Amino acid sequence: MSTYDLYVESGPRHRTTMVHVPALLGCVAVGPTTADALQTTPEVIAAFRRFQHRHGEIIDPGVAFEVRVAEHKIEGLMHALPTDMTPLSDDGVDDALTRVGWLNDELGSWAAALPPATLDERPETGWAARRILLHVLESQGNYLESAFGSGPEIGPTHRRARRGETQISVALQESVALCRNHVALATTEQRRGTRQLEWGSYTLHRALRRMNEHAWEHLVELSRRPGGPEL
Repeated sequence: MSTYDLYVESGPRHRTTMVHVPALLGCVAVGPTTADALQTTPEVIAAFRRFQHRHGEIIDPGVAFEVRVAEHKIEGLMHALPTDMTPLSDDGVDDALTRVGWLNDELGSWAAALPPATLDERPETGWAARRILLHVLESQGNYLESAFGSGPEIGPTHRRARRGETQISVALQESVALCRNHVALATTEQRRGTRQLEWGSYTLHRALRRMNEHAWEHLVELSRRPGGPEL
């Protein structure tokens, strides 16, 4: 039976909490309190394993697993994890970018199947779906910029999608291609090095983890709405 180490982030009052699962790069559970986030983590892990399986990764989503809290930081959110400091292999980088592509495809395919007006409907809480999708799109280059000091030119793609000149599903696919090309052009030092920023140490590993986590977090959020994508 697999046991997944959990890295938990919250404030000192244990309010809004993120639970990271580094062994499943991109898997994160979010809750309004630490207790809520930890309670939903097994469900989120199971959904992530199904996501991996349907995209061809060698994993049996029916196998039981356990979780344990390896570390709990109470200084707020968005810190580097210990695993972020280990450079990914070339295959690991490629796998992480491939997974971003799967996430973008699931978000985009769901959006493309809906009437455009539906994407603009405001739920009782949270953003309209279109705003969420544009937010995911816009952020993807920012993570690589944090790692490298420069990011892919996703801005024009984002503007076309925001104006309705490009379907969001197409724009999300373009984002992955732009990110892949940007990483391919990076130097070895950039791919394996560490940048010291105001908000801590940043590596390509951290950037790709957050890129995946961010898309997954919003895919899960949308899945919990009526008519949302199935996980």
